[in-house]
Amino acid sequence: MLIGDEDELVKDVRDKRALYESVTRGIRVSVRPDFLEDESEPCDDHYVWSYTVRIDNDSDHVVKLTNRRWHITDASGKTVIVSGDGVVGEQPVLHPGDAFEYTSGCPLTTPSGLMFGTYGMETEAGEAFEAAIPAFSLDSPQDWHRFILPPEIHGVSLRRSLGFVRDLSLGPEWAEGASCRGHHGQAVVNKTRLLFLTYD
Repeated sequence: MLIGDEDELVKDVRDKRALYESVTRGIRVSVRPDFLEDESEPCDDHYVWSYTVRIDNDSDHVVKLTNRRWHITDASGKTVIVSGDGVVGEQPVLHPGDAFEYTSGCPLTTPSGLMFGTYGMETEAGEAFEAAIPAFSLDSPQDWHRFILPPEIHGVSLRRSLGFVRDLSLGPEWAEGASCRGHHGQAVVNKTRLLFLTYD
């Protein structure tokens, strides 16, 4: 699908029910972000989002979520890494078929951003592995069209997180005519602007 129509872009940005999903070894992580207009103060450069995460154990093994690691990037390209034990004060144990859901929040000083990360998981046998948290965009009506893309995360962000953008600001490492292919699509660059994004 080619993203290019402005009305569709605006509609996609303002769709607060956008769902992002990834699966690692049968652990399905789904994220639904939501811009909190009532808690945001654009005049003070204060923007707040909530995000609801659902973790489904579609595997045949009992797993425990032991820790989390988030990469949070704002529209200026600044990235902060946040890590800690469990989620919302818990280290849930998921049997096959179980699901765990929680809601948390993220404030930024810019009107858009991007998040992705991993959950540290452990099986009953003591085997540790990381379950991917899909990259998802933090969008607001104040700035739906502009987002500076840090080069270190461009490979994982070519999903819905870029699907709303036509006029994307890019760093100097993106030469004219360059393209970058991720797991879900391809971006093509003209000068320092993203022309379009296609989905597989």
